[in-house]
Amino acid sequence: MHIQHHNPCSVALNKLIQQGINPIMAKIYAIRGIKQLDELNTNLSNLPHPYTLLGAKEAGEILYNAIKNNSDITIVADYDCDGATSCAVAIRGLNLLAQKKLNINFIVPNRFIHGYGLTPEIVDLVIEQNPQTKILITVDNGISSFEGVEYAKAKGLIVIITDHHLSSKELPKADVIVNPNQPNCGFISKNIAGVGVIFYVLMAARIILRENNYYKNTQEPKLNTLLDLVALGTVADVVKLDSLNRCFVHNGLQRIKNSQLQVGLLNIAQVAGKNYQDMQSLDLGFAIAPRVNAAGRIDDMSIGITCLISDDFNKTQNIAQTLNTLNSQRKSIESSIKEQVNIQLENFDADKFTICLFGKEWHQGVIGIVASRFKDKYHLPTLIFAQDEDENFIKGSGRSISGFHMRDAIDAISKKSPHIITKFGGHSMAAGLSIHKKYFEEFCADFEEYAQQNICINDLKKQIFVDAELDIKEHCIELAELVQTQVWGQGFQSPLFGNYFQILDQKILKDQHLKLKVKLENKTFDAIWFFHNEYITQYAYIVYELNINIWQNQKNLQLMIKYIKISN
Repeated sequence: MHIQHHNPCSVALNKLIQQGINPIMAKIYAIRGIKQLDELNTNLSNLPHPYTLLGAKEAGEILYNAIKNNSDITIVADYDCDGATSCAVAIRGLNLLAQKKLNINFIVPNRFIHGYGLTPEIVDLVIEQNPQTKILITVDNGISSFEGVEYAKAKGLIVIITDHHLSSKELPKADVIVNPNQPNCGFISKNIAGVGVIFYVLMAARIILRENNYYKNTQEPKLNTLLDLVALGTVADVVKLDSLNRCFVHNGLQRIKNSQLQVGLLNIAQVAGKNYQDMQSLDLGFAIAPRVNAAGRIDDMSIGITCLISDDFNKTQNIAQTLNTLNSQRKSIESSIKEQVNIQLENFDADKFTICLFGKEWHQGVIGIVASRFKDKYHLPTLIFAQDEDENFIKGSGRSISGFHMRDAIDAISKKSPHIITKFGGHSMAAGLSIHKKYFEEFCADFEEYAQQNICINDLKKQIFVDAELDIKEHCIELAELVQTQVWGQGFQSPLFGNYFQILDQKILKDQHLKLKVKLENKTFDAIWFFHNEYITQYAYIVYELNINIWQNQKNLQLMIKYIKISN
């Protein structure tokens, strides 16, 4: 592990300090590319206008007519947490805009049966479940569903695609496509998640309803009631927390903390052992999202969506328990696969730039998590494959490191060796694909070759970046509270600090966590290193986050250790 110290832009740093920002926080913000105070503004009134998102106005016009004519609508969702929250936001939002219960159905492709996205088979299921469907809306998918869209149009359906995944130059022939990553879209954020895209479509539809005097005799609905779900989907999909996404997450978390959350989300938080009034973005990502995702990984995401759209406390409480059980099953399956992957990697070539593995018995719904775990462990682009239902094909899920674009790599291989890959999709840090099983070894070789040609050797060095070395006065509750007022996450990482400490005391908790008492100058602090169960030497350079531990109504500063460099 290489420790690197960030150096902020001095102009941005001084400007932020002049605007009244705490100097340490100013340094943290400047390191993350913040140049002025208004970039930290999370007021909803500062959201970009809905019409600046290409296709949102046209989609809103279709939805206005659907509401006016009470047309039947079917939502086609994805089977992850972003897809589930997108579907829930679409259903709740359309009913909210209409101020009545519309005829809305939803369908989620089963990853084990149907695969990903809108396919002709899914279109047939839509028509079978509700022959009166007039409008089909995809959420968090559809940008690569050429055959499915063509088939839906042939069946007489109006098709709106809402998605955020990268597109090719050619687009499906839908009635409207809303995707910030489609060609010619100048929307300010290319990082918005699927749930944010459908939220923007709803905002556009509300403008059109307003302009057509739909609310002349009633109060206009407030779409901010959906922001708890928007925040969850945004964090769960690990999109970059640019200013727009930080605004979504901040306001969603505020609603959660103020008890203004969907009852299903409340019950999921309870089974996860989280107090929603203290909810942080990390809790959304590591406690709530995995339980929603477990439905799509192990069973059927429909139950996760039902939990998010129902207002029945007892019903959602039961579903939340089911999601918790499924998440436990997911953990067990994941543990088993990780053991098998470790066996395959026992003789791993240290000179390789990639990891690419296949297990016939591995679970399709869990390979993405496993890929993420081993990407983190080895700091290499990682692809894990499982057997498809068709014996001739296998499905893969990949996770990447900074500096290596996973989807571009797969796209390049598909052009070089078009006989290997049947379909793929994703973005820079994560992607999924299906390939012919007989070409697995050839694919692995192509993937390795592409990586060796396109990865900078420095990107293979695992690094940890320190924002600042704090002096003794800066180790305080006040700074920790300032840190906690901000939303941190992907692309806007929680600040890390580093200092040399004397280790006064250490003990192992529950055989897996290292609890320390450390000293800086004349002051001592509690520190904890989760999932590290080995003692360290008397002096060490510790990289840590500031945390506040509350015990018996007393606030104490605690260091959350991320890495320790032993001093000689």
